[in-house]
Amino acid sequence: MPGGKGGFDLYYATKKSENSFGLPVNLGDVVNTPGDEASPFYQDGKLWFSSNGRPTIGGYDVFETQWNGAVWSDPKMMPMGINTSLDDLHYSRSSDGFTGFLQSNRPGPNNLKSKTCCDDIYAWEIERIKVELLAKTFRLKRKGEKENQPLKGAVVTMLDVTEKKASNVDEKNNLASNEFPFTLQPERSYMVIANADGFKPDTVSFNTLGVKKSTSIEEKTHFTPFKARTRV
Repeated sequence: MPGGKGGFDLYYATKKSENSFGLPVNLGDVVNTPGDEASPFYQDGKLWFSSNGRPTIGGYDVFETQWNGAVWSDPKMMPMGINTSLDDLHYSRSSDGFTGFLQSNRPGPNNLKSKTCCDDIYAWEIERIKVELLAKTFRLKRKGEKENQPLKGAVVTMLDVTEKKASNVDEKNNLASNEFPFTLQPERSYMVIANADGFKPDTVSFNTLGVKKSTSIEEKTHFTPFKARTRV
């Protein structure tokens, strides 16, 4: 429509009632270029769209911009995999941001006429990083024992202490073994509290900061009987 920045532009319109919208408003020079901007997808203050009017890997590429209540941030190009040297449009994502869809004419098994003749729909998924923790409970070794002994029947509580107020993640008891598996999230701080009848509780603090891929870790707790001296 008249007044655009060139080619296809992106606009927004305010919803006035169920079947009534205000006049479309151009998103401005930060988003729109002399080229074409197309296939917008908006979610929680972020806008994803395709453009061929700014530096791209090739053809249309998908970009992301953030609304701060007053202006849009400078659009950033999405990484390879989402974008290719061909046309990538109609990007969308689930509410948690781990899965979504896009349209592309990248080479694929269904492009029968030529490798890049036609657009296909693709699904994408980001690996959900998980930290598998195995907490183990042990009784401190007694006189004549060479090592600490596994302690069955304990209760292990997992707390998230990232924020000022700790929250209970999970609690487990195990009468048959001294092993307690937990699934944790990256970029969090945790505390393990282990209790067993007749023994002093033990705590272990750790965090998953900087974890970039799914991994497994092991933490050990050691119990001292109430009537025994604490070993230094």
